[in-house]
Amino acid sequence: MKIKTFAITALLAAGVALTGQSAKAAYGYTPGDIFLGFRALGGTGATQDYVVNIGQFSLYTTGNSFTIGTVGTDLTAVFGAGWNTNRGEGNGVLWSAIGTPYNTGSDPKTIFVSRPQSSATEFLGKSPIASMQTITNIQDVASGYLLSGANASNAAGTIQGVSDGNSWDSKFQFVSNLDFNRFDNIEGDFSGGVNSSDAVLDLFQIDPVNGSASVLLGSLSISSSGVVSFTAVPEPSTVALVGMSIATGLVLLRRRRPNRA
Repeated sequence: MKIKTFAITALLAAGVALTGQSAKAAYGYTPGDIFLGFRALGGTGATQDYVVNIGQFSLYTTGNSFTIGTVGTDLTAVFGAGWNTNRGEGNGVLWSAIGTPYNTGSDPKTIFVSRPQSSATEFLGKSPIASMQTITNIQDVASGYLLSGANASNAAGTIQGVSDGNSWDSKFQFVSNLDFNRFDNIEGDFSGGVNSSDAVLDLFQIDPVNGSASVLLGSLSISSSGVVSFTAVPEPSTVALVGMSIATGLVLLRRRRPNRA
């Protein structure tokens, strides 16, 4: 099943570039882009979603950390100045990330998805066929994002109504208690503050293999002013190299210490 190619070709393709340590995506979509979505359970902004394209998945698989961009102006416009605090039971703002590079029958049905650090749920791979409905939902979100148009302060963001076709919010209601028809907890909330384990999101890569473990790529965090950052998980070789350097330094330090009588 192919993504809605009319939307992909008729509207802007995503232009992603690294400027210093920042990843910036122009408004548009290319299969493989990852979306951040924000929605409110109630209160201010409960009738709207905010969706922003944070660039190609390949940016998040290199082992590099970087600042993604600022969305604070848009979040305040949609959800009010208290978007980053607990506004009462059932009224909090939730955020999550999801994406897929799938576009044609020959592409892998890999999924990129977030999970709050406080969650103990382990996401496992499923067969390519079993992954397809989730991928279709991600493709639908891409179509809804494109059709909403560039209407936000952030160049890669859009503000949409929850009742709009293929809205972000609608993909959390596709099947009862399942997000995007596959997961049961991909959203973080700010009730404990933006730095809490409930708010910080781990980003995973899930390959289309039954029972395969997901791969932790790093974490997505957001400051109280709306600056979104990605912190990569160091590659095993990097960790080993750092450990070796520390061990070598300790040995040299011990050798340099004078003997005491």
